[in-house]
Amino acid sequence: MDRGARMPSTDALPTPLSPLAYERLLAISVRLNATRDMDDLLPFIIDTAADVLDCEAASLLLYDEEAGQLRFAAATGADLEAIRRIPVPLDGSLAGRIFTDNEVVRVDDVAAADDHYEEVGRQVGFQTRSLLGVPMCLDGRPTGVLEALNKRGGSFSESDVEVLSILAAHAAIAIRNARQMQLVQEAYDRLQAFDRFRASFLSIAAHELRTPLTVMLGSLGLLQEEAPPTLQAFVEDAMAAGARMKEVLETMAQMELLNGGVVLHEAAPIDVRALLRTVREAFAAEAAAGGLTLRLLLPADPLWIRGDAEQLRQVVSNLLKNAIQFTPESGTITLRAGQDEARVHIAVQDTGIGLPGAVLDRIFDEFYQVEDYLTRTHGGLGLGLTIARKLAELHGGRLWAASDGPGCGTTLHLVLPALADPA
Repeated sequence: MDRGARMPSTDALPTPLSPLAYERLLAISVRLNATRDMDDLLPFIIDTAADVLDCEAASLLLYDEEAGQLRFAAATGADLEAIRRIPVPLDGSLAGRIFTDNEVVRVDDVAAADDHYEEVGRQVGFQTRSLLGVPMCLDGRPTGVLEALNKRGGSFSESDVEVLSILAAHAAIAIRNARQMQLVQEAYDRLQAFDRFRASFLSIAAHELRTPLTVMLGSLGLLQEEAPPTLQAFVEDAMAAGARMKEVLETMAQMELLNGGVVLHEAAPIDVRALLRTVREAFAAEAAAGGLTLRLLLPADPLWIRGDAEQLRQVVSNLLKNAIQFTPESGTITLRAGQDEARVHIAVQDTGIGLPGAVLDRIFDEFYQVEDYLTRTHGGLGLGLTIARKLAELHGGRLWAASDGPGCGTTLHLVLPALADPA
């Protein structure tokens, strides 16, 4: 025999596997699908193949698409790092024939096979006398080869072919799942590393820029007092730019604190009506300057909640600032509040540009911008709504957006637990 049998050497039907054999294969399948670490999975596959088929060794080869060759992924008793460096060609090897023809190969006398690739055995010091190899396939396409070597006490049987084929089919799926899980984990690790880098960058940038900015604003303040009228406009522009930079740095610093798990402080009973009046008053001039109508609709009875007044003021301020920013001249912004059973509901409704449904939740992501960064006409880091949502959640509340689409305006909804007894 020079090439090895591809089909059964006898016309007799194979002996059916015993119920115990199927039970063992089922247990192996469960173990395979539960193992997600390739370093644990591959040795388990070859150890199982050698044990179940009662042979001296087993090996698993996977196809390297870039090199167009098979490479060992695991082998019984071999130095894995060394054997992985040995490529197995598709032409001139039994494993290559199994993979290329996508067929089972059974060889009782390997020394007589003309396509036995002896280089592997020579390098690892292993003599292969008999071999049973089956392709590992996914969706009918071979992805590798599973081999059992040197059957103890005789030749490989048809039952061995069936067992190894079943094992190879389950192993192919388990390897794919493990690879996908590995890719997901690697992507997650990269995202985590980037997130740590981003947090570190925000912290360093906010810290390093705060001191020189303070000095600059102090100097501009002195210059504003002494500058002649012809320079006042320039100084005021510089002051405004510095104030904007200070706001950006404070936002970055606050985002860092929130990501670090800041807790509530100075929580006390708050009448939401008074809080909303304060916020409206703070933004009245800005809204008027933009040609906007700013309405406030409140009930006659108090709306009590418990929380940090400064933080909740910032939440509503960020919502109102967002509405002013994206509402064109002659638009209307309505700030209203009410109580529904055990919840206080605050809403900021505008007649602005509106939002498509796909981005209604994304606008709360860190640094998200509705407009393309190359063509956007509105400023900001994209952190205002992120901070607002985090602060709302710290108070046990929820914050979400609703819009009927572009051009239909947007409503930002804030729901907070009501306080039954403010005393």
